[in-house]
Amino acid sequence: MLEILREEHYFCGELHIITEVSYHKLEGPFKVNSFTINNFVASHLKIFNECFFNGDVIIINFFEKWIWLFHHEGVYKFHQS
Repeated sequence: MLEILREEHYFCGELHIITEVSYHKLEGPFKVNSFTINNFVASHLKIFNECFFNGDVIIINFFEKWIWLFHHEGVYKFHQS
């Protein structure tokens, strides 16, 4: 699933990630280095007892002005130049 989100622009730098856990378990957004995102996604289930893509997921790179959205209706990417 991450590969689909990366199609338009590869992840780099600091990412802010919001998953269902951010809302339901009051964890808030996660700050993740792009080099460790694969490990974060893989360990999400073990740490939180919930799949990473168990609902809507928002990934934001504030520095590069990118937003990736995995939504129950599809996958979206936004960039502000």
